[in-house]
Amino acid sequence: MKRTLGAALAVLSGAAVALCAGQAAAMNLSIDDATIDEFGDLSLDISEIFLPQRSEVGYIGSARALATFVCVDHRGQPLGGPRGQRIASIPVDDARLARADVRGNVRTTLTLRVQDHMPEIDCPGRSYAQLARIQYTNILVQRPGAFTTGRTVSRDFIPTVRVRIDRGR
Repeated sequence: MKRTLGAALAVLSGAAVALCAGQAAAMNLSIDDATIDEFGDLSLDISEIFLPQRSEVGYIGSARALATFVCVDHRGQPLGGPRGQRIASIPVDDARLARADVRGNVRTTLTLRVQDHMPEIDCPGRSYAQLARIQYTNILVQRPGAFTTGRTVSRDFIPTVRVRIDRGR
């Protein structure tokens, strides 16, 4: 009985140490900035500290993009009504290999390209689809032994509602 209890305690304490080490590693990996460029792609500036000097680390970034497309005419004016707007949920991901510096620090950028995953959008007549708004959720950067999550980010490209101002003419 004592041997079984002692073995169980040893296993539990080993698991607790491994769990704490995993949490400590996760605290060293962070997303410093998340920006959306003019094409709707998400750039994640990531950093990690306390790695072995000059070691290579593979990072994987992923997110879910909720993209709103608006059908616009040849002047770039959004078409009205429900036929003129489409919403697509797009999973995006990217991987990057980075090297730690002499102090064991990594600073790199992962770019999640939504352009590579754009759905086909059918617009009526001579109109075409234009990205009006994009929102990234479930942002995750991971490597073996560590991960971190990011806040939701969004960007509006064109207004989806136009207000007509009557100047009394």
